[in-house]
Amino acid sequence: MGSLAGGLQLPGALAAGPSCRWLRAATWHSSWSPASQVGGCRMEPGQRSRLALLTDLYQFTMAYGYWRAGRHWEPAEFELSFRRCPFQGGFALGAGLGECLAFLRGFSLSQADIEYVRSALPSGTDEAFFDYLRTVDASEVTVAAVPEGSVVFPRVPLLQVKGPLLVVQLLESTLLWLLNYASLVATNAARFRLLAGPDKKLMEMGLRRAQGPDGALSASKYSYVGGFDFTSNVLAGQLYGIPVRGTVAHSYITSFSALAEVQPRVSAWQGPPQPATRDRSCGSLEQPRQVYEGCTMSPADAGAPGRRRAGGLPVPRRDVAGAGLPAAPRAPGGGERGRAGGVRVLRHHLPLQLPGAGGHLLCHEVCEPLPSLPEVRSHAEASLRSLGPAHKRLREPEPYQVATTEKLHVLLQTLRQASQ
Repeated sequence: MGSLAGGLQLPGALAAGPSCRWLRAATWHSSWSPASQVGGCRMEPGQRSRLALLTDLYQFTMAYGYWRAGRHWEPAEFELSFRRCPFQGGFALGAGLGECLAFLRGFSLSQADIEYVRSALPSGTDEAFFDYLRTVDASEVTVAAVPEGSVVFPRVPLLQVKGPLLVVQLLESTLLWLLNYASLVATNAARFRLLAGPDKKLMEMGLRRAQGPDGALSASKYSYVGGFDFTSNVLAGQLYGIPVRGTVAHSYITSFSALAEVQPRVSAWQGPPQPATRDRSCGSLEQPRQVYEGCTMSPADAGAPGRRRAGGLPVPRRDVAGAGLPAAPRAPGGGERGRAGGVRVLRHHLPLQLPGAGGHLLCHEVCEPLPSLPEVRSHAEASLRSLGPAHKRLREPEPYQVATTEKLHVLLQTLRQASQ
């Protein structure tokens, strides 16, 4: 598990994909001494440097409670994991780590942010609390995370965040949604790749069905991580270097009223007309309308029974899982058993031994250089190859056995006995 420290940090959810849990592990009672416009929010393309308010109001309510109780500087530790793999599968791909790092690097509240929080909280809120918010950043936060693109399993922490209690509480919602969607799309794409095999070319064409502009960019980016070869999204190609491809729309075909209109003397590109290309174009005029579903999660056909792709993969749609997280069908997230979606749970437990714990920390530095998108994609491919075929089955996969540490096992046994 890579270690990231000092205001930099941290996959998504997962809440990145599958639905995450955000667990409060422990607190100790000692003090710790060129942008684009998307949805009205100014930010670097593909980065989350100014999104402190893209969170839930109750995070500020809890932050105020910590501050009033004098507990805002208590050291706290949160772990992010998930309960079940999405799509009833045997694995997930962790993704979104780079997005989280960009968010933490720039995490702070502007004066306009604070004024809005003031208007949203009750009128009796202590003014000194808003003065304190002006000083809040992630400079005291340290993070450890699995490498982006890694195969991950239920109950295994993808991410560990340590820092002042108030600060890590404010980070919760944003880190969850940054990880959730990225991991879900990457996992879905990986399943398509497993079904298609290594030789076939896959193209993502879900732009028109995506959940808003950033949902479209994220879907293109993390479909590529999961194993797709191309995208139709031109902006994603420019920003992330993903190869772009495309054909023509049905509206183009139907704009010609007769076959005689599509007998070009010269190819539209160059050279003599290609018979195969011309025949396909002419034949399209005589074909009945066919619906093509992009691989991105779509609000269309939500709830339509019996719609499944080859290999059992469902036609993409948009479900609302747990606490309002967008998820693909059959992948409501890592929620509690019997529920439609995942519910994030805050738990208290003793600190446990984690991979990398006790190692030398390089404060204020990213201890592992962040990989490029092609490197993340290559790591995802290698990580999937290392997983046994039984765990990669698209239907009824064999669960990957994750053992608990001795300390955790003893703790769970103690809690079970105490509850009887």
